[in-house]
Amino acid sequence: MAVDSGEPKFSLRLLVDEEKNKVVLAEAGKDFVYVLFSFMALPMGTIVRLLQKHQKPQRVVVGSFNNLYQSVLEMGIDNFQHEACKQSLLYPRPLRDECLKLNVHDTEVTGYFMCRESVNRDYCRRYYSILNILRCSCGQLMDKEIQLPEEDDLDDLDDSYDLGEIDVLDGVSVSNQSSFFITDDLKVVSGSVVLMLKDLKGLGYTGFDVLDEILLDVGPMEVLTLLECLFSSDAPLTDTFLRKQSSQCITRVHDVLAPGRQENADATETDQVVTLDVLFRKKDKKILYVECGEDFIDLLLTFLVVPLESVWEISGSNLILGCIGNLYKSFKGLRLNEGPNASVSKCVPSWYYSHQAQLLGLSIQQPPVIYCNVCEFQLMNSYIAGLDPSHYIRVAFFDPRYDGRAPSVPGRGFLKRGSRFTVTDDLTISPMNSSSAICLIKQLEMDLDEIDDHVISISKAEAISTLRASLMTSAALTTGLGSLLAAKSKGEN
Repeated sequence: MAVDSGEPKFSLRLLVDEEKNKVVLAEAGKDFVYVLFSFMALPMGTIVRLLQKHQKPQRVVVGSFNNLYQSVLEMGIDNFQHEACKQSLLYPRPLRDECLKLNVHDTEVTGYFMCRESVNRDYCRRYYSILNILRCSCGQLMDKEIQLPEEDDLDDLDDSYDLGEIDVLDGVSVSNQSSFFITDDLKVVSGSVVLMLKDLKGLGYTGFDVLDEILLDVGPMEVLTLLECLFSSDAPLTDTFLRKQSSQCITRVHDVLAPGRQENADATETDQVVTLDVLFRKKDKKILYVECGEDFIDLLLTFLVVPLESVWEISGSNLILGCIGNLYKSFKGLRLNEGPNASVSKCVPSWYYSHQAQLLGLSIQQPPVIYCNVCEFQLMNSYIAGLDPSHYIRVAFFDPRYDGRAPSVPGRGFLKRGSRFTVTDDLTISPMNSSSAICLIKQLEMDLDEIDDHVISISKAEAISTLRASLMTSAALTTGLGSLLAAKSKGEN
């Protein structure tokens, strides 16, 4: 058991089959269940970064996401609209800073910043940022932190006070439950003696003669191992608490639906199209790499900021990858909201990723309506009753794609316009200004008559298929776009 001084711990009671060295069932309180469900709110880029830091030198590889994240890490700042654009992709903000209730992620706590001249200039106090490296149009850094009210002060505020935060666990019926049962493959149900007996009988146990009870304290290291096992193991609790490691790396090749068969892709949506030059091997239509503009790269980079729940939800219901499906179904099943929007994921990207998310058809978290108390530099989403309205001004969000020297352009991506890139089958991205076309061809080590090229156009169906493939395999482009390439080749014969 890892010891983390000063870190909170959660109690977990395990029922273990001693002969098989296997967790049969776990009983936990609502705090630990919150930890499990919070995995669904983590952006994919955060998951990759956490797993890379947790397992060195051996690491769990999540499809093509590791290569995608590494590409952003190695890409020069001059390829982005602003340094903040790169940082917001490498460190995508979780929907709630406290969503894991344990200090297992290295993303800084969300702060709110304004221009340091906001006290003196009216214009400078009309924008706020969640990053302290942006510059106001006046040229000054927006690094003046705006203090939020302390939690104890909230009772003194009007009932309409709200900072616009979204609790990803709102609507999950855990607040009134004292205990839950968790199976080894991460199915979570409300605690009940009847259910426990039913599960034990279903597993073939007639008594407790081969079962042992173990009480554990769970800290950050165990949580990270559990996150790793969520992707790579069929028995996460056993691998985390008894074997202390993931049982396998993610190397399996899965059947990924072709775009035409994608369950939740709308075939009628053709408004937005991205064009790619594809270089592929003739004999098996394996994509070697694509040459593209910044619009396709913006789409791929979006994959890093999409929370796991949204990735799983838009990718379809028949994936088999670790125990994510079981946790997802438990998360959805315990939600209280039974209204018409109950199936809509609350784990969505923040509003400043809106452009990149369009082709995926994702719901986007809307920016909060924020006012600033100029006298005390506090942010809130409404006037507080009884105070002078003249003390408040409407504060707009300062888009990280806006450099302060030119007007903000709606729909502008994170990369500089007019750029060209190459992307390999496993989603390794390289700016063309940093690579040689001759070297690219030579690295293929193939005769030229074995290679062919096509121009293809992708829309929402192919975008979703590529996202799905990125989660499951290292051949993301071939798997996600291969049927489109095959159809084009057939049409030319």
